[in-house]
Amino acid sequence: MNPRVPRSIQPRFFLLPALCLVGLFCASGCDSASFVPPPPPELSDSAQQGPRSLPPPPLFPGSTAKEELSPATSRETASPTREQVGARIVKLLLSEPPDTDHLLLTQLLRREAGRAKMPFRVVKPEPNEAGFSNKLSKAIRGALVGEALIVKLDDDPALIKLLDDASARGVKILSLDRPLPTRGDKAHPWITYDSFTRAGHQIVETVVEAAKVLKSTTQDRIVVIENRTPHRYKAERIASLVDALKTAGRAYATVSFEGDVDAAAKALEQSLSTGPKVAIVLAEEDVGLFGAQRKSVERLEQNQPTFILGGYFAYDFRTADNTGHITVFGDPSVETFAVRSFQTLRRLMDGQTVPQRTEVPISVHKLSPTSAATESPSQDPSRSSN
Repeated sequence: MNPRVPRSIQPRFFLLPALCLVGLFCASGCDSASFVPPPPPELSDSAQQGPRSLPPPPLFPGSTAKEELSPATSRETASPTREQVGARIVKLLLSEPPDTDHLLLTQLLRREAGRAKMPFRVVKPEPNEAGFSNKLSKAIRGALVGEALIVKLDDDPALIKLLDDASARGVKILSLDRPLPTRGDKAHPWITYDSFTRAGHQIVETVVEAAKVLKSTTQDRIVVIENRTPHRYKAERIASLVDALKTAGRAYATVSFEGDVDAAAKALEQSLSTGPKVAIVLAEEDVGLFGAQRKSVERLEQNQPTFILGGYFAYDFRTADNTGHITVFGDPSVETFAVRSFQTLRRLMDGQTVPQRTEVPISVHKLSPTSAATESPSQDPSRSSN
């Protein structure tokens, strides 16, 4: 005969309390305000593995590679419900389809909103979408007290008036990259990068000194690669490099291209094959820089004279493996821009005063003077940054 199990510990006495605990757990875990979905593939850990000697971003103090995103990722363009009136909600409004930088900026702003436990919405057009201005107008008109708008809009007078009306209702507004047109004495705060001029002078000084170490002469040519594709900071980047070359008393030639890295490499190859030796190549953005980098690798493998390479690109997980053969680069960090934007918006929402223009610093990262032009393709020399 089996021993009798005391009634006090028979399983049926635990069933009701266990079910109650499971019910409480499910109720709290399924609360839409506490649920945080996994990060998208763009921000996954595997995507952020960079070169060993210069770990990839986060470059902004206090940020981490593994982050959670905003609780509100579905139905991004939905209007707030009645229960959300007065809630602290962040909306990103874009007049044009986002480029790659703005796509990353969107994900990083979503991450910052998730940290702050704020719903995050995006209103952006699809390519060739007609009548999108009506959606923007509706989003601005529907903005409520407690909401904040991060905007990158065209100079449409009707939209500007709607923004002014929203601001008068207590909606906080931050413009990306440039100031919005003003009506009367009311001006909305905006955020941009700080002086490209300072970064451009550092880049040019570094490549000129590196060329001297490699016994280059002033008769050797300097080439500036320009991408004809429009970009909001293109003019400032080019001017920073060209003005620094003029200040240094160095002549230069401009090579233009439009397209991808292959197009940039092909355009540079034509310049390399004519005239005197090219000692320095400067690129105003990442596509041109990586096209020049490809030519540097090819020429080194073929035992042909190579060149000192510098320019601009945003250093993050998209480009972390592509720093070889680059002597110096200016880094307009998208992550830093996103964090500063959200910090500025939070201060506005908290009733604090912010500058009319907030500037995001541009870091300049340097190699040793000779390694970039002489390293083998598999090498990844140590780096320093200013």
